Amino acid sequence: MNLKVDRAFCCAISEDRLFCACSDGIMRIFKTETLEHIITLSRPPPLGETNILTGVSKIKIPSNNKTKFADILAVRLDEKNQRVIAMYSDRMMFVWDIKSLDKASVYRTFMSHNGPVHDI
Repeated sequence: MNLKVDRAFCCAISEDRLFCACSDGIMRIFKTETLEHIITLSRPPPLGETNILTGVSKIKIPSNNKTKFADILAVRLDEKNQRVIAMYSDRMMFVWDIKSLDKASVYRTFMSHNGPVHDI
């Protein structure tokens, strides 16, 4: 598996995991002791699209060279509730439920947030 990304913007660390927020909507999670890759979380919808339709349980993201994704500019870890918050360059915010990393899912989304965020 190629773990390379164009840019990494932010990291959050817990006792046993390292969360790396990267370009193109990529968030990779590693073990802190060995830096072994655990999982890459799903990307958000492509820029300019929400592609979330009523009755569709899984988001399908087209894969071509022209598809662009927002960068993850900030990441914050909520260890108490086992959630990670990602802030994207297009003003989206995702709250990920990471209680079980093999079943990591989006707990809540905020699309096109238009006010300032002072802290997460």
